[in-house]
Amino acid sequence: MLTDCDFCEGRAYIPIGEAEDSEGGMYTRYIPCSNCDGSVLRTKYINLVYFIRLIETIDVMEPDYRALAVEEPVSQYIDSLESAGIR
Repeated sequence: MLTDCDFCEGRAYIPIGEAEDSEGGMYTRYIPCSNCDGSVLRTKYINLVYFIRLIETIDVMEPDYRALAVEEPVSQYIDSLESAGIR
């Protein structure tokens, strides 16, 4: 399961200090978060009981693929004939 990284608080990069640019202005330097590698997402391991509960809540037959399997496919040609009133 992926969750937001708690270490960088969803910012992905962590400030490491100040630096001076070519015009003499100061700016903050950043590095990618070492826990999430700059992706903001972190892997969270869950126990098997919680995983089974998640699986049970998913409706795997949504939309109803059994009903769609018995329907006749409609092509653009047939659809256009019906729209024109020819078929």
